[in-house]
Amino acid sequence: MNNVGDSLGCSLRGTLVAQVTESTQHAPAAVSSQFKGVHWHSQHKKWVAGLTVAGKYHYLGGFDDEAEAGFR
Repeated sequence: MNNVGDSLGCSLRGTLVAQVTESTQHAPAAVSSQFKGVHWHSQHKKWVAGLTVAGKYHYLGGFDDEAEAGFR
């Protein structure tokens, strides 16, 4: 009976590892940007450009490419 439980545990563990690996594969290598005013939005999986002027945040857009967001 222990073998059944052990194999189930190994199977479940392998499935969880595969799910975690799959969900993190699409994240960028570096979460912080090399451009000022650009950050990674993990929920939308996009680079976001914005700036603050006189205490008010101005959204400049969401981009697939970090460099494109940095030049906005």
